[in-house]
Amino acid sequence: MIFTCLPTTAIYLDIAHDYSTNAFLLVFRRFVSLRGYPSVVHSDGGTQMVGASKILRDISKEWYWDQIFQYSSKGGFEWNFSP
Repeated sequence: MIFTCLPTTAIYLDIAHDYSTNAFLLVFRRFVSLRGYPSVVHSDGGTQMVGASKILRDISKEWYWDQIFQYSSKGGFEWNFSP
């Protein structure tokens, strides 16, 4: 997987073991542990990306946001899919 910072064009490269939502979430977790949470995520409309977005949205309803804000960015992040 390739994560690109749009303002600086820096890249983060990581390998997913397959094309599933769970594999993407593992790579995304490694990315945010090293680089922190992005403010906006732009991605294609692949099934694993849409699935990951839904899983993160559903899980986040049960999180303790005060603890998460200490760990991540204050406002969370926005996920946009390209057509």
